[in-house]
Amino acid sequence: MQDASRSTITAAWLRDRSGALPWWTRAGYALLPPRCVLCGGEGDLGAVDLCGFCLASLPFADPAPQGTGAARRATYAPFVYDDPVGSGLRALKFHGDLRPARVFGALLAAAVATDAAGITALVPVPLHRARHAERGFNQAEMIARHAGRWLGLPVRTDWLQRTRATPPQTGLRGAERRRNLVEAFRATPTLRAAMAAERRGGSADPPSAGRVALIDDVLTTGSTAAAARAALVEAGVPAVQVWTVARALPRRGADAAADQPARSA
Repeated sequence: MQDASRSTITAAWLRDRSGALPWWTRAGYALLPPRCVLCGGEGDLGAVDLCGFCLASLPFADPAPQGTGAARRATYAPFVYDDPVGSGLRALKFHGDLRPARVFGALLAAAVATDAAGITALVPVPLHRARHAERGFNQAEMIARHAGRWLGLPVRTDWLQRTRATPPQTGLRGAERRRNLVEAFRATPTLRAAMAAERRGGSADPPSAGRVALIDDVLTTGSTAAAARAALVEAGVPAVQVWTVARALPRRGADAAADQPARSA
């Protein structure tokens, strides 16, 4: 599908879905009309701070399946990690600019809407508590909350935890990234209790964890998503999709390390 067609479909979905957003979100945009975070112009896509012209300029990714192995057919990354998507994600992660989270959450929701049937919850890839305290927020959680609002899905931050602070992934090769993340994630007792309740056929509290979407900002080698996904599957979650805003393209040459998205999560 051509980028122009994808931007047209995305624009139509955003405008249509805006009317189904929670009333407080719609009221907020009625009081303060949307302004495009990229050009500063008037937003014309409904309740999102983006305009149609800038949407069409975004680096849409090849819609072919992403990831590797069993997760390949269930991994979605609608954009390539190039500017302005890359610069927006960096502004969110490293400069505390939360506006891109609202925009990218909406765009991620639009990209996966047709494949979200049966998803019961969104689970953001967690930060270690020390990194969370340093940054003040989890960028994956911010994106997940906005995507969940557009899709009408709950966000579960109490189902997966990061058990140890890992060194930054930046500059590490694939095998090194995987070793860096060994036992870095663990399903929480809350999730295990929910899965046990489902196996007993009883009423699960929290809600059913039958199909889960794992949310992150960038897919590089897929090592972080694979490690987090494995922790959910080990706890008994039968199906886990991976949704990220962008994916990094493989680089060659001396500039490869410089072109890698910063992964200090």
